[in-house]
Amino acid sequence: MNKLIWAVTAALFLPTLAEAGQRERVESCLKGRKQTPSCRNMLANYWKHESVIERGACLEGVDPRLMKSLIAYESMYDNKAVSPVSATGLTQVMPATAMSEFGLNRSRLYHPETSVRAGTRYLNKMHRQFGRLDLALAAYNAGPGKVKQAGNRIPNIGETKAYLNNVTALYSAFKQKFPGQQCVGQTAKAAATTPVQTASNGGRVTLPSKLTFGSYGAAKQKQAAVHTTQPVSRNNGGQRISQPGGTRFGRENSRMGSVSGNGIYSN
Repeated sequence: MNKLIWAVTAALFLPTLAEAGQRERVESCLKGRKQTPSCRNMLANYWKHESVIERGACLEGVDPRLMKSLIAYESMYDNKAVSPVSATGLTQVMPATAMSEFGLNRSRLYHPETSVRAGTRYLNKMHRQFGRLDLALAAYNAGPGKVKQAGNRIPNIGETKAYLNNVTALYSAFKQKFPGQQCVGQTAKAAATTPVQTASNGGRVTLPSKLTFGSYGAAKQKQAAVHTTQPVSRNNGGQRISQPGGTRFGRENSRMGSVSGNGIYSN
């Protein structure tokens, strides 16, 4: 009986404790409160990939602050992150999906812009399918099948609930600290579609017109469009548990600051 009570208690409270612990670690690193090696790596990775995340998100019509929040909990901004189920890269795309959709080898998923475009486009697809940001994030984490099985509600999965709470909390913090239009000023060189190279046919194909997401729609996509010949892959929504690696980068400068002990934002 005591074992049963402990099991029920653990099921109720351990996910909450894990969620709080993960959020504290990520936010402390981003705010520059901690100077541990892992925090320094996270900040270095953020500054290294910041412009790629912004460019890719804007090109797909998604708020860059949302993708920065998602990537923080997917990979801690480490483009070499690999999960126990082999989800790979900044946005933790599944290699099987990349191969089936575009004939891309897993090595392509380590490419930052490929990963950002892939994850952003898939999140956008989930938003169009379910019509709400929270459900889109839940589908991104647990898979759209789990959301459907839950009656188009948040699945009763501890990891997914924690993921949703953590990403949305960080997104709110980013919006508060960096208000206003995020895609203005991005290089406008591409048309409404972007050519990409695929490994399956050895040639160039054209992506469909950019998707829309909330207020970051077609007009803003045209402002933000950039030219790229990198392939884009999509995630099939399989559940992922990020285990980022420890890649270290040199000092990187950004319009928001530098990695030399400074956080991305603060209270």
